[in-house]
Amino acid sequence: MSLSDTPAHRLIVSRSSPKCEGRFLTALAARSLGGELPVIESLSTLDGGLGVRIRKQNEEVIVLLWEAANEPTAVEGVATDARIAVVRRSGGVVMGAAMLEGTQLAVDAEDLLFADTPAMVGGVRLDGTWRMLP
Repeated sequence: MSLSDTPAHRLIVSRSSPKCEGRFLTALAARSLGGELPVIESLSTLDGGLGVRIRKQNEEVIVLLWEAANEPTAVEGVATDARIAVVRRSGGVVMGAAMLEGTQLAVDAEDLLFADTPAMVGGVRLDGTWRMLP
């Protein structure tokens, strides 16, 4: 396997400042040798966040990132106030989610994660039932 066979995606958001700073989000998606490449696409976020969607067959992962916790924002059906949010779907069903420095995360208007104060929280769907992880 050569380096050119490894899918990588870089999103660059430039900011105007005296130092010409920029922000980057890099997503690497693993695959079997000779296996199907995932589709990696950037997502438009509000308030200077970065986002990426990784799709392969009926699996999808959405990763959203902001420099700091933010006001509740909705991107691609994911509504959260977290600094980092990750949602994994299989066949359109949310199978896992996590947030860092957030108090709520909802997907397609279904509340999945919540905390009284900004925290790292996750959840998974087991046997058809959504369960928050301690």
